[in-house]
Amino acid sequence: LSGGLTTEMPDDLLPCTLNKAPDDPLPEPTPTPRPDKIYINNATAGAEESGNPVTASYDNNDTTRWANDGSVSNAWVQYNFGSIQTIDELDILFYKGSYPTYPMRITVGSTTVFSGDTTTGPGFKVTFPAVIADSIVLEMSGNNSDGSGWLSIYEIRIYGPLFLGDVNH
Repeated sequence: LSGGLTTEMPDDLLPCTLNKAPDDPLPEPTPTPRPDKIYINNATAGAEESGNPVTASYDNNDTTRWANDGSVSNAWVQYNFGSIQTIDELDILFYKGSYPTYPMRITVGSTTVFSGDTTTGPGFKVTFPAVIADSIVLEMSGNNSDGSGWLSIYEIRIYGPLFLGDVNH
């Protein structure tokens, strides 16, 4: 034994080494990409604020964003997948998402999957029974809780059901 730990595997008496000291910092976790993320082929928005194009809301970069022009009538975006997909979850990272709420209607194909106010926090997640469609529309239905028509999204991630393989095997 060394410091309360064995230096051999008990069953096979194989040598082993423990190198990590108790005060070593833990490495930062590396996010694992979800295999069920839906590819966004293109998007259309009611308007784009100069320097904040709609493509920035799905570029896998949480530091760029899309913004409308401050008008509720232009506070919408449609994401097109390029093919029929099965969707059951989306994560939205709103600009200033930690304090304003947004009155949103989210439609997948012709099915409304969310209608109401978003919550505050680092991100907003919506889960729903699976819907088959080729696009999703997010639209603000009134002023945000700051009293303005601004809508801005750092990033949207859209997911389909996560199948764990063939259950017959």
